[in-house]
Amino acid sequence: MSQVQYIGSGVVAGSVVGTVQTIGAVTGDVITVALGVNPGTYLFQIHVVGFDAATPLGAAYLMTAACRTTGIAAAELPGEAADEFEEGALVACDNDFLCAANNGIVRVTGCAGKTINWTAVLTYTFGS
Repeated sequence: MSQVQYIGSGVVAGSVVGTVQTIGAVTGDVITVALGVNPGTYLFQIHVVGFDAATPLGAAYLMTAACRTTGIAAAELPGEAADEFEEGALVACDNDFLCAANNGIVRVTGCAGKTINWTAVLTYTFGS
């Protein structure tokens, strides 16, 4: 699900929701955001939660990250910030934000022996 709001000249705000399941210590992309053809800068606020119903154990992450795009290729800006809340075996899990090609990607890493359902909400502001 995606929502976009045009605020004014060259400024856009929006949100995206995604889910993925990891089985074991594998990666999964919860959200991939195509950054579009207009050059500019994106600021992302990201909330990620994970739950293993079998144990039950939980993990949650808050991230702030930024990308700059030329409209063709993106680069992550230095200074990503993250808060991690993990319990039990889920301390081995991880989350990350990265830019690849012209996309912003929210990626999680599961834990060995665990089936984890992940949900993420990403909000962004774009300026050009």
